[in-house]
Amino acid sequence: KNGDLAIFLQKGAIEVLFNDEKYFIVHQHSILLLERDEELFS
Repeated sequence: KNGDLAIFLQKGAIEVLFNDEKYFIVHQHSILLLERDEELFS
């Protein structure tokens, strides 16, 4: 979700450049850690 911090294996990611912004498309099995802001659940 927007605002999440994800740590992932870069080798398993696809880099996309869109409107001069860099994005990564990552398979779920390449995600090592997902940190979500607790305020989103309040």
